[in-house]
Order: sequence, then C-alpha cells, then structure tokens
Amino acid sequence: MNFPHLEHHVVGEAMQLSRPIAEAASWRLAAELIRRHPDELYAIETHPMTGQYDCLSIYRHSGANRHDAVFQLNRMPGGHVTPKSWFSTQGERFNWLDVMLSVDLRREIVVPLEHMEGLVPPRETPQTTRTSIGARVIATALWSRLQSSPMYALNGVLDSSGAFGSGIQTDLFASFSGMSSQLDGHDPKELDGHPAYHYWFVIGHCNGADDQPILFCAALLTGDVVWKSRGSGKNSVALAAADDHLYARFADGTLALV
Repeated sequence: MNFPHLEHHVVGEAMQLSRPIAEAASWRLAAELIRRHPDELYAIETHPMTGQYDCLSIYRHSGANRHDAVFQLNRMPGGHVTPKSWFSTQGERFNWLDVMLSVDLRREIVVPLEHMEGLVPPRETPQTTRTSIGARVIATALWSRLQSSPMYALNGVLDSSGAFGSGIQTDLFASFSGMSSQLDGHDPKELDGHPAYHYWFVIGHCNGADDQPILFCAALLTGDVVWKSRGSGKNSVALAAADDHLYARFADGTLALV
C-alpha cells in the first residue's frame, strides 16, 4: 500500500487517539463511502473478537457476502481501517491519523479502499439521498463538537461477541414514545433482517447543570443554519429520527417532537 503522507502514517502507528477523535474520524470516512455507494453500503456498530474491538462496520445491503463486513473501522487505541481483503494479505492498513490529516480524503483514502474491495468508484460523487444523509448528519455532528463537548453515536443494536452479550438497546428506544413499534417485522436490507440496526442515537452533553441545549438545522452542503431553537428540556440531549420526524429527549425527561 502506498501512503500519500508516509510521515503521518508512521506517527499514527505509534499514536493512540482519544475515543471521541477516532469516532469522529470513523464517521467522516464511513459517510463518504456511503455517500458514494448509497444503495450498496450501510454502517452498524460491532464489537468483534469477544468484545475487544469497537468498530463502525460497513456492510453490503445484498449479495453472497452481505454477512461479511466490507470494512472494519476500529476506534480502539491503535485501531485501523481494515478492509475485508486484509485478512488474506495481512499487509499495511490506514490508521486514523492517515484519515484525519489527508489533504484529499477521497483520492488518498476512499478510492484506494474502493479498489481493494471491488467497489466501482463513481464518476461523480452522487448527491446526498435519504439513504446516505443519516451518516453525513452524524459525521457532521460528531466532527463539529470535538473542540467543545464531544458527541457519540450509538446503534440500535449492541452487536458484540463479548461476555456482556448482544441485543437491542431497548433503553434507547424506550426514551422515545412510539419507537418500540418500529422494531417489529423483518427488513431484508438490514443485517439478519433486524430493523433495529437501522437506527442510530446521537448522544451529547452540555456544560453546566442547568444548560438548555440549542437545537439547530443546517444545510449539509453549505453549512447555512436554516432553523435554530433553544431546547424545551435541560442538560444532555439524545436525538433520533423516525418516520420523517426528529425526536429530542432531554436528560430531565422532556421529550420533544422537532
């Protein structure tokens, strides 16, 4: 593998980035992969190797190998971007400093990963669609809060091979009235057909015991804020999207339909 900035890669191999930075970097990469292949790829959170790893895993929606992750983005200290083909070659891999300090993320990181796994690079990056906007929103939210109060994204399923087990994160769904009904049925596009994989919860924290978070909506392509309002609840806030609505649940128990 050729590293465009070898000096960054060498430093990155010895560096252990904080969990918020690694998570934000993993979502930045995942969002670009999904935006370029919106009908082929999606992301879930996994904890393989008996729960030792913390991965944002990229899967295919269909095909013979849909149950094998195309990419494992491990956010643990010393983690790497691991394409499926690496397990047969055991060669070099991108680390998170490669991703964070890339001058051109697509050319330096994304396109080489596409070639490794037989993904056909699009001639032009597709416009954001309903299947790719979720990953972009999460990536933008996590990246924008790194310098203040970091945010975290939790999947609707705790998918782990560790001793603490796996299952639907019912406590997250229970925070939003009516969302439990979304877990019924079978979704052929999700891993094992379980619709809970489709949901992500973005968790944020505010500074101060009586803070009222300010919710805002911004255009992804321009950054223009098109709507902003102070939250009706206090302290930290969890966001969830369902049925074309955005739900906000605050730490004081307030639930708001945005």
